[in-house]
Amino acid sequence: MREPLLLGVDAGTSRVRALVFTLDGEVVGRGEAVAPTHSSRPGRSEQTADGLWTACCTAITSAIADPDIAARVRGLSVASCGEAFVPLDEHGEPTHSVIAWFDDRTVPMADEVARRLGADELFAVTGLTTDPTFSVMKLLWMRDHAAAALARTRVVLPVAHYLTWRLSGEIAADLTLASRTLALDIHRRSWATDLVADLGLVPEILPPLQPLGTLLGSVRRDVAHDLGLPPDCSVAVGGHDHVIGALAVNGLAAGSTIDSLGTAEAITVGLDRTISDPAVGRLGFNQGIGTVGTDGFQYVLGSFLASGASTEWARQLFGPDTAHAELIASAVNVPPGANGVAFVPDLRGKLIPTQDPAARGAWLGLTAETDRSSMYRAVLEGVALEAKQLLDSLGSVAPLPDVASIRAIGGNTRNRLLLEIKASVYETPVEYSVMPEATSFGAALLGGLAAGLFTNFAAAAIRGVGDTAIVQPNPEWFEVYRHRLSEVHVPAYRTLSEINHRLTSSRPASTPDG
Repeated sequence: MREPLLLGVDAGTSRVRALVFTLDGEVVGRGEAVAPTHSSRPGRSEQTADGLWTACCTAITSAIADPDIAARVRGLSVASCGEAFVPLDEHGEPTHSVIAWFDDRTVPMADEVARRLGADELFAVTGLTTDPTFSVMKLLWMRDHAAAALARTRVVLPVAHYLTWRLSGEIAADLTLASRTLALDIHRRSWATDLVADLGLVPEILPPLQPLGTLLGSVRRDVAHDLGLPPDCSVAVGGHDHVIGALAVNGLAAGSTIDSLGTAEAITVGLDRTISDPAVGRLGFNQGIGTVGTDGFQYVLGSFLASGASTEWARQLFGPDTAHAELIASAVNVPPGANGVAFVPDLRGKLIPTQDPAARGAWLGLTAETDRSSMYRAVLEGVALEAKQLLDSLGSVAPLPDVASIRAIGGNTRNRLLLEIKASVYETPVEYSVMPEATSFGAALLGGLAAGLFTNFAAAAIRGVGDTAIVQPNPEWFEVYRHRLSEVHVPAYRTLSEINHRLTSSRPASTPDG
């Protein structure tokens, strides 16, 4: 019998990717499709459930286009970005569009939650801040502006679990995505039903919780027929993309530091116990928990919302046909400090060390002589400096071990110049997997766990994650970046804050039509 294969689906912010792996981590099939995002006004972004499902199906059928590959797929699961969810009625039909995780219409709801329940008190139960992006805030927005849709809602499913339901017909959620809702008690590892009810929401709409890798059953026969998957292909419970990627590289052991470079960037530090100090939450850091098989884990995560989004935005701005490789090649010859140009990467607001949805991005130091290469290098430096500020902020309030190296995962590990800048900003080596598809691979491994192809997730990850490479810091750049961080990057937010709040104060208010 030919070697079995595994399918991992990564439903990201703007596209769905599907990759087929051997048990040793070799990619033998891949596909992706855009999941259209619609914006009716600044700050508003939505998707449709059908659009997500169509993108998922397109990505999978592309990945298994070879009949021999399709026939050998034994297990699959789905990872996705957090916070966004699909609300379903009693017939399994969506009651409302999918509010994007980064949509900021929920800022008033975050203010309400903090005022009514207290930010420190919420952190003590959920491990989370009162960030506007969390799922509860979106439910509260529906309460106020789409009450009829919320009344018809019988279950809310995070994107990964919605796609899993469409594939298997079974409803379940996991702790890593539940950790992004503000409705989970991280100490009891169960839904915080009293908290949810106190906010005027119905706890019964929250789905049952299962460990990562739990077997939900096989792919539905009609779906298997339409996609070309074997009808006995196992479907497993998946979870939060950043966390699944970290698991795939064994990066959630206590003290491990993972820098996940996606559209948003998340720095995750594995913990041996949850943190009780509310100062961690006040700075914008969030905790999470999970279970894979019978093994539990916990972590603290800090993120900023426009990392890969900043580099992609710049590429599009310079011309839709401009390749990242072209920009990188030109920026390599720009000295550190980008010829006096700085970039503030707050294109989607700021979370750490100040939660401010009104924060905005900016290029600073532009002159008539500034060229595209300097501007692009400034974007890479701004992204790296933002991550350094995040890590320094966490270290100021949490007792973290010395960081000997940082493990980077995600698509932007392909940007060698970005990794060189990051290593020099961190002043420590950055290790990265030669195979950058850690999230898809982690999802695929969960499918293999459900299919019974191995009994230990960690051992399977070690077997398949493959070679790593290390980018060393450049000591000649240290002083430039130390000065840029303390004298330009950190003060830039405070200097621009008042102006950005003026610019956003005239935004239209929420209306019943969403």
